[in-house]
Amino acid sequence: MTGRLPAVDKITILCLGTRGDVQPYVALASALKQSGFTPKIAAPVNFEAFIKQHGIDYAPIDMNTEEGLKSPEGRAWLAAGNSRAFIRHLSALMKRHRRNLQKGCWEACQGANAIIGTAMTLAEAASLSEKLRLPMVASLIYPLLPRSSSFANFLVAAKSLPTGWMNSLTHMLVERMAFADVREDLNIWRAEMGLAPTRTTPSKWLRLNKTLTLHHYGEPLFQRPRDWMPQNVLTGPLFLNEAGTPASSGAKLTRFLEAGEPPAFLGFGSMPVLDPEAVLTMAARVTERLGIRAVVGAGWSQLGDSDVPKHMLLLKSVDHGRLFPKCRALVHHGGAGTTFAGLLSGRPAAVYSVFADQPFWGERLKQTGAGTHFRFSEFSEATLLKGLQRVLGPAVRDRAEQLGKQLEPEAGAENSVAEISRYLRVSRSGRLAKGHSA
Repeated sequence: MTGRLPAVDKITILCLGTRGDVQPYVALASALKQSGFTPKIAAPVNFEAFIKQHGIDYAPIDMNTEEGLKSPEGRAWLAAGNSRAFIRHLSALMKRHRRNLQKGCWEACQGANAIIGTAMTLAEAASLSEKLRLPMVASLIYPLLPRSSSFANFLVAAKSLPTGWMNSLTHMLVERMAFADVREDLNIWRAEMGLAPTRTTPSKWLRLNKTLTLHHYGEPLFQRPRDWMPQNVLTGPLFLNEAGTPASSGAKLTRFLEAGEPPAFLGFGSMPVLDPEAVLTMAARVTERLGIRAVVGAGWSQLGDSDVPKHMLLLKSVDHGRLFPKCRALVHHGGAGTTFAGLLSGRPAAVYSVFADQPFWGERLKQTGAGTHFRFSEFSEATLLKGLQRVLGPAVRDRAEQLGKQLEPEAGAENSVAEISRYLRVSRSGRLAKGHSA
């Protein structure tokens, strides 16, 4: 990789969310470490073992996102598939844990030379950048910001709206709503750090400071909008190499794969469904009807040690990079990481999206001809059958194989490290814009 800096360059990455929100940054941290940086990831406590397993320094944020999503309340609002409900409940969850988040981020950044803020930590990262006088990089795995007239904000609509100004308006509304929820707590914290209160949204702060903003996605599902400023860079997706880790060495999976035809994969990652047993029963019936085998990834769903028929295998966790190329088709929730991992493997996918960016990627995948898309609220035996029949067809299968050849597994990490290295060199020379706080 290019742009090597001395190992004294310590970068703290501030992460929050589900496994799909954290895993790409383990991949980024691994690439940074290979290039001579000393990265550290600050994340909720349920990710400590996962991060350390990959040899990355870890700093705790005293909250557990897995427990939050597995709670009856969390499962209910996820299953609703309603973005407004998602924002409302996420805001309430973050309100309860905001002080822990701030404390964890502050402690993790002590001794750092640079900060990387991610989607749900941009406000904290910007304030710490200002207080500690450290360069900051913004890093996103989905197109949350900046504003654009070419597509709608995914929290409002999965498809572009009829006019450019309507698309731009959705970004402005989401930006203001999200900041309104954190502004009071943020300014209390800023006062404690000796900083002036701010009315500046993270998106505006990034724009005013010309902050490097890395977007870890791209072709063939997303083209760079013409109205983005130059500091917004599409790097391509980040893929984590899990070779040699426990998730990639299951003898049970190996035996199952070797025992018959390539299976379909069904899994919803960190999305705990309301009635996992019913979903498992539907999956068993549909795959039996189609005469295909299946691997089911339980993820954060509470499937436990459920009995499954012989043509199915139930696993708590799977390595997408290892498993997907050995499958014939995929059924998943449409998270960015899973969607691009599926494309990299060249396998077609039926997406049953729950919330947030998932409908956006589901629609993009459908538009390419490499998959199909339903909302998870529509999930039934009939729609699962329809989705699998669609993606098992030769046209969709061939299209997925074609698109998979356009992705390179190392490109996203290499591009990201090169951009970060260049940006930090420029920041050291003093050529970056001075910080704007309000």
